[in-house]
Amino acid sequence: MDRNQIIGLVLIFLILGAYAIWFAPEGDPTKTEVDKAKTEIKAAQTSTKQTLGEQAPVLDSATLQKAGSFAAVMKGTAQELVLENKDLKIKLNTRGGLVAYAELKDFKRFDGGALTLINQTNSQMNWLLDTKTTLGKINLNQVYFTIKSSTPRAAVLRADLGNGQFIEQSYTLKENGFVLGYNLDMNSLKDILINAPEFTWKDELIKNDFDVAQSRQHSALNYYDTEEEFEQLDPTSDPDEEKPELGVKWFAMKDRFFNAAFITEKKMQAAHFTAAPQTEGDGIKMLSASVKIPLEDLAGANLKFYFGPNDYAINETVTAGFEKNVYLGWAPVAPINRLVIMPLFNFLEKIVSSYGLLIIVLVLIVRLLMFPLSYKQFESAAYMKALAPELEALKKVHGDDATKLQQEQMQLYSKFGVNPLSGCFPMLLQMPIFFALFSFFPSAIQFRGESFLWVTDLATYDSILDLPFTIPFYGAHISLLTILMTASQIGLSMMTTQPNMSAQQPINPKVMMYGFPLMFMFILNSFPSALALYYCISNFISILQSVMVRKFMVDEKKIRRKLDANSERHAKGDVKKSKFQELMEQNLRMQDAMQQEQRKNIKKRN
Repeated sequence: MDRNQIIGLVLIFLILGAYAIWFAPEGDPTKTEVDKAKTEIKAAQTSTKQTLGEQAPVLDSATLQKAGSFAAVMKGTAQELVLENKDLKIKLNTRGGLVAYAELKDFKRFDGGALTLINQTNSQMNWLLDTKTTLGKINLNQVYFTIKSSTPRAAVLRADLGNGQFIEQSYTLKENGFVLGYNLDMNSLKDILINAPEFTWKDELIKNDFDVAQSRQHSALNYYDTEEEFEQLDPTSDPDEEKPELGVKWFAMKDRFFNAAFITEKKMQAAHFTAAPQTEGDGIKMLSASVKIPLEDLAGANLKFYFGPNDYAINETVTAGFEKNVYLGWAPVAPINRLVIMPLFNFLEKIVSSYGLLIIVLVLIVRLLMFPLSYKQFESAAYMKALAPELEALKKVHGDDATKLQQEQMQLYSKFGVNPLSGCFPMLLQMPIFFALFSFFPSAIQFRGESFLWVTDLATYDSILDLPFTIPFYGAHISLLTILMTASQIGLSMMTTQPNMSAQQPINPKVMMYGFPLMFMFILNSFPSALALYYCISNFISILQSVMVRKFMVDEKKIRRKLDANSERHAKGDVKKSKFQELMEQNLRMQDAMQQEQRKNIKKRN
């Protein structure tokens, strides 16, 4: 087995390692931590549950007396107020005056139902006011607001406490977009508030997409601090919590394709974020946030909510760093997605109506751009094939002595002027593209709900057969695209594997030919079908390129003549040594020295 194959194997193991680190499903958390998170959310929902139009329960006189000036607004009737634009439908509840419902009008759940990011069964917002009243902390969801003014896209809610004291909440929607402008005026309460108002938000992410496992894997609480650093509660180490020391500019409750966020132009302090997964049923994840905003900052904070898709082009217009909610891969490959893959994808969107066809066109363009690198690989393989008789002869002579065989092979490469690693460097240059696409396809919302041939949704796996049991590491379904991808990869391996490779090599060539494609079949079986389609088409094009290069571009007789000419010049000492040849000869001298030292030690012991 030559170094070219060995390095190829190393690269494959690196890919598998990367999968294990970044893409493997998370482990189950302890049940007590999950139950605790569920209890907190359900308790918050129960504490403010009231049917719209129903009179509030009458508070006893002692409680009202403790509430001081808040007593006048702690009884009333809950009403619903709807704001709507082209993209969003928002419902406000006058009890608390906060967002109770957020629907994305142009998106649907996987089952065709309305796609809601906020509703009264999964999300609870609140402001906690630490007051000088005997009651102490006042929960804003105990306060009833009146509608001061309203239009289809704007509303002002006000709670008058008397004596010039009031709480006013204002909401505005633009004609389109996913941003809800928000203003909270409590400045008149500065004499009765002890600490900064605290905003809390508990959100139980619900199933909006078919593939629950992928949704759980890509859900997280993200935030952006005052030093412009993007942070995330690790989706793979739930349950998790963080208390950032720095101020926070925004935080987002993010699932795979959508997020709901709270944003300020000032800063939020004393932040406390938690995440707890759900591993049963259709629940995705439970997230909670608690932040404080000083009263003096509230008036000019320009607060806003975002309820919308994880779309890079949309997110980057919301606020600084918000586009980072769209995962583009780890640091070395993210620029490739941002600067190459995404602009090309966006361009193709304008001229190709089908996303399945778009993927095929994308493959053609990428393979065309990388063809010079692929050609170098094919050319290197042709040189190695031309040396096959000499290499096979060495194996027959030195097959039982691996060290001697390697030395003789290196001398052979030097004699014929062949660099066995020349095919690896093009492979290394192509690896960043591989990793970039591995991150891009699972995060691209554009594939969500798009069909192609037998695939009903390119954002999830295609299943031609649902199994009545689960195969470890594979799943409970069979993906046809993944099978086609595996078959095409095996076919490509059969075409490129050297015919002179012996089964006595450290790794049997049949393992390379069949084992690794089958391994990737297990890995990609539950990944988005868009990714499997890309790799499948890419393999078919690579097979076609290999056939075309061998037939029209690589002349094996010419290569043989060149090798013989190199051998003659080497024999005359008329060849300038390349860096690779110098390294090979240096390595040979080191191996000879080590062998001589071993022989001396053996003689001394005897």
